[in-house]
Amino acid sequence: MPDGLSENSTRQKILGAALTLLSERAGSIASVRAIADRAGVSTGALQHHFPTKQGLIEEVMTIVYDMAIPSHYLEDSSVSPRDRLASCLHQVVSPHGVEASPRQAWQVTYERYLHPDATDDARTEYLTIERELLRRIEHCLTVLQHEGAVPDGDHERTARSLLTTAYGISISRALPHDGHRVITDTDVLRTAIDAVIPDPLTADPQPRRDLHDPNT
Repeated sequence: MPDGLSENSTRQKILGAALTLLSERAGSIASVRAIADRAGVSTGALQHHFPTKQGLIEEVMTIVYDMAIPSHYLEDSSVSPRDRLASCLHQVVSPHGVEASPRQAWQVTYERYLHPDATDDARTEYLTIERELLRRIEHCLTVLQHEGAVPDGDHERTARSLLTTAYGISISRALPHDGHRVITDTDVLRTAIDAVIPDPLTADPQPRRDLHDPNT
């Protein structure tokens, strides 16, 4: 091993370097050379621990979102499935430990990923972030399915729908408003959750019509 480092410490150096670079500029964790240089290891040592660049990026994002979106609440069956799903989505909209205002957060997102000069590496980074968010929402749906609260189905499609709703709420928070909204962000989330786990207090006992089905 280079410099007499143990395999574990080398791996931690690489992950630490990648996390530092992630905080500095968009797309930096997609550069194997930059991470290896920052960690003080050879590219060969990095590739020994992380044979693929995508695997490294995904592990870094898992670490980030383990801190930003903790999932311990999912195991608390004393909380209703609807409330646990709402907690998951609230954390997507407002990740734990993020102190930036909604507007500041979206300004950073624009500068990192939407700016005309954004690189392909930045695009790769963003797509990995999105996959991690979808994975976490799907995991929540799977846990609730095992409890019988969510029916079997296409969790990937449902997660995408819920993530899009969460994105919409976060953008709405960033835009100017007078602070007196009749419909709150929580109301919007609850409406989206109704499509996944109907509220037993308001659920319609009659089957809902599919407006796209001419036979209903």
